[in-house]
Amino acid sequence: MAVVYQLAEEARARVVPAPAEPKAPKRRTLPPGIYKRGRIYWITYTRGGRQYYESTRRPGHPGTDMNEARRLLNERRGDIAKGVPVTPDASRFKFSDAAQLVIDNYILKERRSLPDMQRRLDKHLSPYFGAMRMNEITADVIDAFIAGRKKAGASNGEINRELAILKRAFTLAARARKVHSRPHIEMLPEAAPRSGFFEYADFERVSKHLPEEVAALARFCYITGWRWKSEARPLTWSQVDMRSGTVTIDAGKTKGGEPRLFVMTPELRKLLKAQRTYTDKIEAERERPCTLVFHRRGKPINWFYTSWRNACKVANVSGRLLHDLRRTAIRNLVRAGVSEGVAMKMCGHKTRAVFDRYNVSSERDIRAAADLLSAHHKALALQARMTNSLQSHRRRKTRQAKSA
Repeated sequence: MAVVYQLAEEARARVVPAPAEPKAPKRRTLPPGIYKRGRIYWITYTRGGRQYYESTRRPGHPGTDMNEARRLLNERRGDIAKGVPVTPDASRFKFSDAAQLVIDNYILKERRSLPDMQRRLDKHLSPYFGAMRMNEITADVIDAFIAGRKKAGASNGEINRELAILKRAFTLAARARKVHSRPHIEMLPEAAPRSGFFEYADFERVSKHLPEEVAALARFCYITGWRWKSEARPLTWSQVDMRSGTVTIDAGKTKGGEPRLFVMTPELRKLLKAQRTYTDKIEAERERPCTLVFHRRGKPINWFYTSWRNACKVANVSGRLLHDLRRTAIRNLVRAGVSEGVAMKMCGHKTRAVFDRYNVSSERDIRAAADLLSAHHKALALQARMTNSLQSHRRRKTRQAKSA
């Protein structure tokens, strides 16, 4: 019996125990507000009683980093605590979307600079910022854009016009609550504004060498200060009232959108009468009406830069621009004693800052001001001498009266 028992014990000892079942790997517990969809981390947060879900995947971040998901969630919660409105749309809003807001705004306000703005967007801004999200356009990114434009030879003024569009994009995006912070955009210093203007003798010499039709248009701009391309050139006879002696522009047809009124001076009336006589002659020859005040035998005056440059060269005032006539008219109005507010309305300036840029002063103006100041000092000195003489006379009279 003992032998049987011993054999049984040996047989049990030779039995290989079954391998233990492998333990299931512990699932990583995610922090509250973070979960996964496949390999991508998502975050969820509540704002205003509404639950939001946002992927952590974005340019430069594949969305597979737990620490990045935690950072983004803490950032969203911090913004909510500060009262900053936060939505997933804000993090996905691209520059191309903001650029469309700018274009729509220009169309809504009927801005004439829309083609120029569109050119800057297409040629410079969109190629650089187009694929970026607005929250990725930071101050250092903008500085890199400015450095690149400078290397390309762009002037500070040109770069500032592009930065102004970028500023507008951020403003409109913030108004639409698509972005909730804006980077600091520092404008570059620009060259001093042009100070070109015509003295009367200079303009007379230039006008003698211009074609008659162009000379009449230039003289109108010299007198009124109106913009030659958008206000003087398209002027029609319906805007000229010879009986009341006024020339007007309707609201919406000026750069500022406001109506304009200019009362004729004797020189302007003489000019417009001559244009009326010339127009009547052309209408009789062509047997059809001509509505334009300034024209080339009934046809609009388009470009005359070549004749303008040649006339300026012959008159020894090379480099002068047609727009210098506007500066000249404004300066003449101020010299004539017209109040600056009235001069601004006559020439179509809405802001004082722009008006001051046009109201340039020549060396002759400064010398005249110095002469006026000198005359004022002399008047003060004369007044002081007269006062002292009068006081001395009174004291002398007083002493005589006491001695008597």
